Amino acid sequence: MNKTNTLQIIYDQTLGAAAMNNRGFYYPVDLDFGAEGKIYCLNRAHEGDTSGVRVCVLDLDSNYYGIFGSNGYNEGQFIYATGIAVYDEIVYVSDEHTNKISLFDSSGGFIKRWGIAGSKEGQLNGPSALRFDSNGNLYIVDHLNNRIQVFDKDGKYMSGFGSYGTSPGQFNLPWGMTIDSLGFIYVSDWRNDRIQKFTNEGDFVSLFGSTGDKNGEFNRPSSVAVDSEGYIYVTDWGNHRVQIFDKDFDFLQSLRGESTLSPWAREFLEANPDEMAARKTSNLDMNLDIDDQHMLSSHVEKLFWAPISVKIDTLGKIYVVDRNRHRIQVYSKKNI
Repeated sequence: MNKTNTLQIIYDQTLGAAAMNNRGFYYPVDLDFGAEGKIYCLNRAHEGDTSGVRVCVLDLDSNYYGIFGSNGYNEGQFIYATGIAVYDEIVYVSDEHTNKISLFDSSGGFIKRWGIAGSKEGQLNGPSALRFDSNGNLYIVDHLNNRIQVFDKDGKYMSGFGSYGTSPGQFNLPWGMTIDSLGFIYVSDWRNDRIQKFTNEGDFVSLFGSTGDKNGEFNRPSSVAVDSEGYIYVTDWGNHRVQIFDKDFDFLQSLRGESTLSPWAREFLEANPDEMAARKTSNLDMNLDIDDQHMLSSHVEKLFWAPISVKIDTLGKIYVVDRNRHRIQVYSKKNI
């Protein structure tokens, strides 16, 4: 059912620019917020070029504060970084290859890491999204074990829920997760193409979504966020869009991407006139009549291309990690 939409999501700006090292992003996968407006953006890079693995720190005004982390097996390094969360100014990063959770201080100094590979209670197999509740408990999407596990902030196992399957309360390769202001847990059940809602104790409440490309349908939802008014935002990764729902799971709006050049991208082009000249002669906003959304996104610069994570800051701004374009698109909410 489609309700009369009194919500309007407005594009604000774009953050970041493609860069394999230092300032910039390289296949970013997630972000979270720290004190004083800092944004911690986690870059996974890809298997063919791991030089871009790092956390890049910036703010909404595109001020740059540095990077930390790199590719490798040593302390402070990641192989396949997947999720990031900030709690009490400690930055937590998950690595689905090493099955470790690494902790850093707010300046990027390595503190410690923990995690044991396996399928028993407290063990991990491909950890992805990380989220803290209001009591400082860390919820981890245990991707390949098809469950959610809960730890204290020091890594002590507390509880868990979920199993493999298609029934309510079961998962098939869950990836993203959030916790709303009332303590309810929302999980993007990736392979089952749905979003599931649970109590803070892990009891199943409800679900929505099915496989497809129509409004309210998903093709591998990768992340979910809920704002202070209960509106739900889902990165519909395979359909290259963000879908928005009300608290009753009724579809409201779909975002396809409206990106403009970020300050970092403009600075790069101004310093590289040959690149600027080539850009001016390129058609980056093609009017293509095609159904293949992946193909469309790869040709039209402003569109989302594999949006993988969505987060909401304390001001209510919506941040979409636009993975294949190496950027973050930022939106604001307006009630009409």
